[in-house]
Amino acid sequence: MKLKLRKKQGKTKSPKSKLDNDTKKRNLSIEEIEKMEMKKKMKAMSVSKKGRRSLLSSIVVFFVLGLLFAISYLLDGKINIIVGFISLGLIALSIYGLYYGIQGLKEKNKKVRNAKWGIGLNFLWIVVFLILFVRGL
Repeated sequence: MKLKLRKKQGKTKSPKSKLDNDTKKRNLSIEEIEKMEMKKKMKAMSVSKKGRRSLLSSIVVFFVLGLLFAISYLLDGKINIIVGFISLGLIALSIYGLYYGIQGLKEKNKKVRNAKWGIGLNFLWIVVFLILFVRGL
């Protein structure tokens, strides 16, 4: 017994034809049509994962550095060697975040706003740590 499959007949509208019908009704210019298409593409774009990781690392550095400042204030500047090692770890985390921010800029068809913020903040934390180590806490 053989079953025959029939193709569905009739017109199927593609998304482009729907856009064409909408533009015909509204009498839009070419520039407005291109702006509409760009908005649809931007909605489809996702955020860079490496850029998100970079921004997250800079936020972690911010909170842990604030905690270290609070500990230093409570102990009147007599901090342990453990705090020094934690700050070295934070420098490594800032460098890690800077690296991933740069990698996030290289991702194709992704929003890179988080990567840009991550690069800027991680660079700022590296400068802050250099000043802290040269001047002292």
